[in-house]
Amino acid sequence: FIEHFDSIDEAVWKTEASRFKGNGSKMLKKMIAIEDSAAVITLDENATGFEDDQKYASASILSKELFQNATVSVRMKKKTAPGTISCFMLVNEWKAEGWEPKEISISFLGKNSNEVLFSTKHIKSTDNGPEYIQYVHSHPLKTSSAGDYHNYDIRWHNNFVQFYLDGQKIFETDKIAFEEPMRIQLIQWAANKDENIYLYNWLGDVDHRRLPSRVYYQWIKVKPSNLLKDFTIPFRF
Repeated sequence: FIEHFDSIDEAVWKTEASRFKGNGSKMLKKMIAIEDSAAVITLDENATGFEDDQKYASASILSKELFQNATVSVRMKKKTAPGTISCFMLVNEWKAEGWEPKEISISFLGKNSNEVLFSTKHIKSTDNGPEYIQYVHSHPLKTSSAGDYHNYDIRWHNNFVQFYLDGQKIFETDKIAFEEPMRIQLIQWAANKDENIYLYNWLGDVDHRRLPSRVYYQWIKVKPSNLLKDFTIPFRF
């Protein structure tokens, strides 16, 4: 059986066009493709027609389904340029009012192929403005994430989150409570120096000699706590 993927399965995934402050990438559906049985998000220089502060074109996709208290697994690798960041994340639903962003993420900096970042984040609203609460664990990889696929798990329980790499528990935290359903997000982006100097200093300059920058997602599996077996979310492009 052969299926030719030429569009996103809109029953499962939706493209994300919004751009948060500090992201210098225009999010475009055309920057998502299927190569060698993997979903690929590419970041490259903008060709023409975009705002001056959006120097790059990339993509972000979100699952339409919301999950809660689940094990979410991905098999992925990257061939990304320094100055970029690529992520596999769980994010809470955006709200027009009173939204407090929450994230559980697995991230890779383009400047370091031998490191993975496991993190939880909550931007909390207070009377004095937003309060950034974040816990990050940096873990060295024995083999480069640029050359080899690895399996990563987010094991989200009622009151704590665990991160696994190739079946081994690496990090656990109970500092942030995640009490609402979340979507799966796949994204690659680069920083906008003029909008957020802190993000820019963290990620660094994009090495244009290494573009296009690509991250590969071979499969994603979700096992909710109320199910006894895995089910796979298909990529249908």
